[in-house]
Amino acid sequence: MKKNSKSLRIIRRTIVTLAAVASVIVVAAIIMYHNLFLTAFSVKRISGEQAYTAKLHGIMYFDEFMKTGANNSKELETFIYNKLSLNLYGKLKNKHGCSAFYAKTPEGDILLCSDIDTQKLSEKEKSPVVSFLNLGKKTMEISNIGILLDASDGLNIKEKLMFNTSLYFACNGMNEDGLATALATAAGSTCKNTDKLNLYDSTITTAILSNTSSVEEAINFLKKYDVVADYPLSHYMIADAKGNVAVVEWIDGEMAVLYPEENYMIMTNFPLSSMVGFGIDRYASYENALRKCNGVLTENDALKLLAENVIPGDECWSVVYNLTDRTATVCFRANYNSAYTYSIK
Repeated sequence: MKKNSKSLRIIRRTIVTLAAVASVIVVAAIIMYHNLFLTAFSVKRISGEQAYTAKLHGIMYFDEFMKTGANNSKELETFIYNKLSLNLYGKLKNKHGCSAFYAKTPEGDILLCSDIDTQKLSEKEKSPVVSFLNLGKKTMEISNIGILLDASDGLNIKEKLMFNTSLYFACNGMNEDGLATALATAAGSTCKNTDKLNLYDSTITTAILSNTSSVEEAINFLKKYDVVADYPLSHYMIADAKGNVAVVEWIDGEMAVLYPEENYMIMTNFPLSSMVGFGIDRYASYENALRKCNGVLTENDALKLLAENVIPGDECWSVVYNLTDRTATVCFRANYNSAYTYSIK
């Protein structure tokens, strides 16, 4: 009888010890990954759309990334895996047949407008996410989470955790200072490999928005880095609330900065330095419309102009950033009957 009592005491102590160890592991995991889970719990599907919103908690080690950079997608994917334990391997290779333009409203508000057309993606792979984050500046960014997972029909917690990585491949966005940027693939662009730190192309949007407040600051910031990608480099339209705008691209290995000659500016998929290549037809269409109105149009008309110049079948989202009001009006996946407005004020 005494042996049985002793055995029971040992079993109870073992169970208590194991429970305590398990509790410590759970608490440690919560402390280590609590921001990841807070982001995951914030993910919301937009009613009637294959699109989402998310609030990113924490800085997702982006400050460390800005100190190490990445020479290719594999290095960026490895950095994300090592820091966040989230697997993006082989999923960051993508081409954007996009476009952007700069204009003003009749009231004088500054607009940066962008179409994101994602080439060679199925409908299941087109799932925009509007992310709100703060890496020193409150920022709103839009990414395509569909390149990582099938978000077309519900998400489990593991899939929602992947939204923490969206800042590493944002296509356009705006910060609290009214600085906005939009990318588009610029066929034939190259950047020399110098002794500067390499930033991967897909991280430039977040890097600009979290570190600068004006077009001039953004240009000076980009001069500190080389840009790399496993696909054709992008060029970037950057505008601020004071009405400044420029396009930054890399031609023959060198960074080039172009400014508007009119009250508007347009960017599609060829370097503006050459004015020839894929997207010249959409450029001409934008030019014709914006010349007629001298670069002045309402936000609704700006959305309509974007809709008229998408690449049919590739549409992922269209957005009009109002840099004066700090708002973004978005239509998802060519559904121009529904527009959603977000603010970062």
